[in-house]
Amino acid sequence: MTSTLGRISTRSPNNPAIDCVRRNVTWGPEFGNSPFFAGEVEPCINGRVVALGAYFGERCDALVDQLLREQLADGGWNCEAERGSVRSSFHTTICVLEGLLAFEHAFGATALVTDARDVLRALDYLRAASVQPDARVEQAIATVIGRRHGDGRWRLDVRHRDTPHEQMAGKVGEPNRWITWRALRVLDWYAGRE
Repeated sequence: MTSTLGRISTRSPNNPAIDCVRRNVTWGPEFGNSPFFAGEVEPCINGRVVALGAYFGERCDALVDQLLREQLADGGWNCEAERGSVRSSFHTTICVLEGLLAFEHAFGATALVTDARDVLRALDYLRAASVQPDARVEQAIATVIGRRHGDGRWRLDVRHRDTPHEQMAGKVGEPNRWITWRALRVLDWYAGRE
């Protein structure tokens, strides 16, 4: 027996779970009870919302426009910009760039979104975006290679306070499967350059 949900693609505009999110999930009174796919005030979270929307076929055009307006002069984003920061944050920028890339993959490229994504700030993002590696990434690649241990794996340097699912994050100082996986796929990407 196949369930009704089993026959519906997660990317379908008729996905019951996404319909439920659309109807019932808001950001709460501190954000004007705005709908989930309208986002909130922090660009790092909004980048994730755009990526989730893209994955499930839910266009977040107004949120993408908001993110493009919030891009800082140095090309990145920062959740502290609303409190006066003028320097982009690595984490926030990557969250936004991943969201914009997912939006492009799901709904097609636009000049404004593509231009905003050109400030590429992490090797894994470059790999995911299918950017051809060149001399500009050599120093970063050397850093990744230099952090590899004799057993061919990478260690977890730090685990942030209140990390959810600590058992999956691993122990500080021990080989980490997630870091190793990301490092290996970046090195594979770099090795495939023309």
